[in-house]
Amino acid sequence: MYLVLFIVDVIGCLLTVVMPNKSYQQLQFSNEEEERLIDLLKEKPPLYGVKNKITKEPAVLFSRTTIMKILIYCLILKLYVYSTVLATESEYIENITVISNTTLVLQCPASKNKNNVKWKALEDLNNTKGHIIQSNSPILELSPVTTQDKGYYACLANETEVIKKYNVTVLEPPHFIKERQMQKLIVKPAGNMVKLVCRAGGVPPPNITWYRDDKSPPKRELGDIKTNHWSLTLEDLVLNDRGNYTCVVCNIVGCINFTYVVDVVERFPSKPYIKEGYPKNLTVLENRTAIFACPQVIVDLEPYIQWFRVDRYTDIDDHNNFNGTPLQKDETSPVDPEIYQIVNVTHEDEGWYACFASNSLGTTVSKAYLEIVDEEPEINMFNKDEPTNFFTIGIVAVIGALLVLSVISFMCIHFRQKIKREKREKMIAVETARAAIKTTQWTKKVIIEKMTNAPENVSEPLK
Repeated sequence: MYLVLFIVDVIGCLLTVVMPNKSYQQLQFSNEEEERLIDLLKEKPPLYGVKNKITKEPAVLFSRTTIMKILIYCLILKLYVYSTVLATESEYIENITVISNTTLVLQCPASKNKNNVKWKALEDLNNTKGHIIQSNSPILELSPVTTQDKGYYACLANETEVIKKYNVTVLEPPHFIKERQMQKLIVKPAGNMVKLVCRAGGVPPPNITWYRDDKSPPKRELGDIKTNHWSLTLEDLVLNDRGNYTCVVCNIVGCINFTYVVDVVERFPSKPYIKEGYPKNLTVLENRTAIFACPQVIVDLEPYIQWFRVDRYTDIDDHNNFNGTPLQKDETSPVDPEIYQIVNVTHEDEGWYACFASNSLGTTVSKAYLEIVDEEPEINMFNKDEPTNFFTIGIVAVIGALLVLSVISFMCIHFRQKIKREKREKMIAVETARAAIKTTQWTKKVIIEKMTNAPENVSEPLK
């Protein structure tokens, strides 16, 4: 806009010096126009320029040199005026960039009366339309900052005079959308397909890079890898496709990452199997959310999952002939077909729900009951509908105590008798040993032999 005005003023300078029917002796500003120029520079932009007043003098023909001097003087004056206006505007509007979940403090420049300063959220920078968000304070604090706080702000004096404007831009770090539904471990049979999703948001919008076992771009020996904006797809899985697949999401604020562990197992031809105990019976308060889960056990063929509302429990057992209403998911429902969600449940939603998993080899069904209550049930050890027989409970407690005491008494008597018996046996053994020592006598045996054929004068000693 200012460039167009500058060009128009330059053309005016040219016309001033080249008009054939008029010539001017000099070009100057009056005191009144100088004051007007100063006042205009103090006003808010845009400033559309100052019209020059030329003194009227008798016609005098100028030489080419004089005409060039007048033209150069006019151009220099215009450049000065517009440079001043642009400098004033740069001080008048301040661009601020802040990261979400931080604190932003806007300081209004000095004002004569700080108590009359008001803050406005503007609809546009070119006007003062908007709504007042704070009064009687030269400081505006936003904490914590969110993406909804981006826009234009202004501090005003006396509700009309704009002191300064602010253009606030809010940056947001990248974050995963529906991170709870991102399963770290994914097991698939060979020949199936797997789709890895890392949907994320942020300001500015982040970009995504995929890695396989810390190498980018990911590659596979057989088949191609299809990448969409937020997903990576592997078709016709083979055992060599096992590995860690990581998505790295970044913008100028920061980076986040998530790693999928993909495991491929051998083919196992069978009908679908639903994990035991699922879906589970639910008791939910009215106007709350009920979530049924129907996790699958690994099978060879990818199953088709359908949820039904069944009127009677017996209708679920017959897969071929049963009366049920198929349930359709809306936009707010989870993408995973194994999950069925009911938002703002009412008593009309109470009943049996069934999960049917089918492939070309057969069908498996599992059911659960949804109960809707108006208030949370109280946990009580006793049934309120039946009176509690405290006398019976007392008798049982006394009998139990007596049995415990009897066992303890029996054990004490048994051990006491055992100790006495062992002590008595020990004393008898000691007395027997003493008596044996007193009655024992020592004897010495001597054997004498006589030789019959020996001479008479020969004698042998006795033995």
